[in-house]
Amino acid sequence: MADIRRVHRFRDHPIAGVNWRPTRFVDELPSSRVCGLCRMIPTRTVLLPCSHILCQSCHAASPQGGSRLCPLDQEPFEEAECTSYALPVSPANALKVYCWNEAHGCEYEGAMEEMLQHFEKECTFHVVECFQCGEAVLHRELATHYVTWCSVGVSSALRDNTSSEYGAVTIEDLRDAIKVVRLLSYFNQVLPAVQSQMNELTEEVTNQESRLAEVTGEGLLNTRPRLPRLSCRNRLLGEMQRMKPARQRRPYPAGRN
Repeated sequence: MADIRRVHRFRDHPIAGVNWRPTRFVDELPSSRVCGLCRMIPTRTVLLPCSHILCQSCHAASPQGGSRLCPLDQEPFEEAECTSYALPVSPANALKVYCWNEAHGCEYEGAMEEMLQHFEKECTFHVVECFQCGEAVLHRELATHYVTWCSVGVSSALRDNTSSEYGAVTIEDLRDAIKVVRLLSYFNQVLPAVQSQMNELTEEVTNQESRLAEVTGEGLLNTRPRLPRLSCRNRLLGEMQRMKPARQRRPYPAGRN
């Protein structure tokens, strides 16, 4: 990210095309050359008694009343206490700056007096707006953008090749499709981890069921009613009684009532 403390604008600079354009300097400028309020680089500065430096415009706009106030620290000052300095142009022209197309990929840096020449005739990172989709595209890539990845162009081609049965494909349809593809890609990445966790949970449930079955079986055995134990002698007597043949009845003698 660019250091905004090194971004300044020239004012009243003799080179046309330089003034009021945000320019990032390679080195931080001395405070004596920059307005402490608007960060402009003027041709003339005003030093206040509180040691703050303003350009002529900010100095003239300072709050006025019984005495004027510094807009940076609200310290009062009198006009007679201020000192005005004229800044020569030559040192300003020698200051090194980055190309105005730095944000678009240009890595050029050079003296301020050479920047306009580079920017207007040498730099290949100028950006224009695509007339169809409104995106900012490098001028040298505009033709390729129209043919390959311009969203409106792709939508138009699909619309021309799509039958009326399915209707026209819009930009929103393409954006929704891209979102779905991204979601599917994300799910494919997290699916192995989810599957592993499911396997661990399944194994844990199986183990818990086995333990529950063991505990339940032991409980049934412990709660089964127990019959009173008979002595060996009593059991043998009982068996012998069951095995003894039944006594047959003799018929009564004839004539006996």
